[in-house]
Amino acid sequence: MNAITESGNPERDAAIFEAHRGGAAINEIAKQYRISVARARQLIKRSDATEVFDLVIEDGMNRVPIALITTSRGFIYACRMAKRKYPGLFARLELPSWRLRAGDHSIPLNSEELTA
Repeated sequence: MNAITESGNPERDAAIFEAHRGGAAINEIAKQYRISVARARQLIKRSDATEVFDLVIEDGMNRVPIALITTSRGFIYACRMAKRKYPGLFARLELPSWRLRAGDHSIPLNSEELTA
């Protein structure tokens, strides 16, 4: 299954989070990775809020796995990321019975929240 993340450099972000959990000072982390202190704080805060969604499309009888999506912005944003990544797939499934699902979260494909 494909993995999608909102980060442009997920390996670096994970290393920054691990360094912070290991007790490194934010100033040292920022200097090591050549980013601002504010950016380092932002990445650490985002890592704390990160969720992984195992996104599937289903219509009651069929279940099609889409991707594992890692984001700190919630389920709706994860669905939007998937729609941007696979526009052809979603264009062909604009039927009212198809839904995007990840765990307890579910939304119809034709929902206006996904087009925002």
